[in-house]
Amino acid sequence: MSDIVMENISKSYSDKCVLDNINVTFESGRINCLMGESGIGKTTLLRIVMGLEKYEGCISGVGRVSAVFQENRLIEDISAIENIKLVLNGVPEKDIAKELAMLLPEESLYQKVSELSGGMQRRVAIVRAMMSDCDTICMDEPFTGLDDDNKENVCRYIKKNLKGRTAIVVTHDKSEAKALDAKIYLLTSGSAIATIIGNC
Repeated sequence: MSDIVMENISKSYSDKCVLDNINVTFESGRINCLMGESGIGKTTLLRIVMGLEKYEGCISGVGRVSAVFQENRLIEDISAIENIKLVLNGVPEKDIAKELAMLLPEESLYQKVSELSGGMQRRVAIVRAMMSDCDTICMDEPFTGLDDDNKENVCRYIKKNLKGRTAIVVTHDKSEAKALDAKIYLLTSGSAIATIIGNC
């Protein structure tokens, strides 16, 4: 896989400029964390990578994308397993159950998602993204609603299951980036991205 290269990326909503002439290269085959203050444009940049926003500039190296959004975007009246089956063609149910059991109690796998806690729903969304057949995994604040123990477990799970793919993770917390062994990129108020830490 090649690096994800973003060149001269700009984005405006009406007359408001959100991103101005961004140039950044996200390293392939590893986890890259995008940080910066609230409202700076991190989610917008991630949505551009995912192909969900129109923009000016050029992007290469993204390939097929899976995502964890700020919202879990699960179907609440079906189970965790059924939610994942919807996006995985032909993957046996027992394989999905085995994967989910790494992050969730086994008794919860067949419950309706509406009966699960917010943190449990978050973990379902993460497993769905990690099991998807993709080249790039985009995660927007994936640890929302997780306590420290579950956060640590999820970090281990993401690293173990990256399998040579590229991940871009938006987070406010440098400790999360460190737990992911991520390369950190800072989106500044001048709308320029600078690498501040190579490998935590």
